[in-house]
Amino acid sequence: MDDQPLANQLLTKDSSSHYLTEETWEEKDDAKKWARERGKLIRCIIVCNGTTKYSAFQMVCECSGKHKSHAKKDTLQAAKTKRKNTTFSKKTGCPFKLQFKRNKANKWFLEKVVCGSHNHPIPESLLLHAYVGRFTKEEENIV
Repeated sequence: MDDQPLANQLLTKDSSSHYLTEETWEEKDDAKKWARERGKLIRCIIVCNGTTKYSAFQMVCECSGKHKSHAKKDTLQAAKTKRKNTTFSKKTGCPFKLQFKRNKANKWFLEKVVCGSHNHPIPESLLLHAYVGRFTKEEENIV
């Protein structure tokens, strides 16, 4: 039931058809790379959600999940100044999710697109985006 988006959330156009493929991959990292590259084509950053098993894993939008406070438990947070807190989180609880599995031939495949919609506007450009601005392994070696 938690795979379903809330009824009052703004959902963008369904992009499920953009990810449909019969392709298989030998390595899990190759499947992850494919999902990230497909996402970049439509200006969507796809990340692994941390629920990884030996035979399955999921990729989600970077905006999925909820903001977690870094305050210690059972402590009273006192404001240091009278200013309003101007920080914000990218986390919007985005329902977008891809599910990958390993088949009997030990190859990875996209089992299903759990949800192909987003509950936030898609950016017009990924220019200056933190994820896209990261160095690749080759660029790290040069630096």
